[in-house]
Amino acid sequence: MLSPRSRGKGSRRCPGRDGGLGKRRPTVWRKQVVHAVEEFPKGSGELTDLTYSCPFGHSAAEGIYLFDQLIAGTGILYQAELRRGELGRVFTIRVPTSFAVRVSAIIAQIEKR
Repeated sequence: MLSPRSRGKGSRRCPGRDGGLGKRRPTVWRKQVVHAVEEFPKGSGELTDLTYSCPFGHSAAEGIYLFDQLIAGTGILYQAELRRGELGRVFTIRVPTSFAVRVSAIIAQIEKR
């Protein structure tokens, strides 16, 4: 009889070996910003750059997904660009100046979580 701690060969299988969990592919953050635009239409006015830091414990893809889902209901056009900061993942969000206050409120709402 096997000891109660023995679990057979499965307990020895590491993620990289046969039958193991395997590596997860990192999610590309650009696929998570489905509501972002490549270019702003002509006549959209002046643009403002805002800084958005991903919440602690979230990857860049998860952080920008949270932002994208909250801004989707507002209909505000935006562009996102990833910068690697000293303290983590930081995005530059470019929006029309007329919507900068509303987008700043959305960013503050995410950072409170």
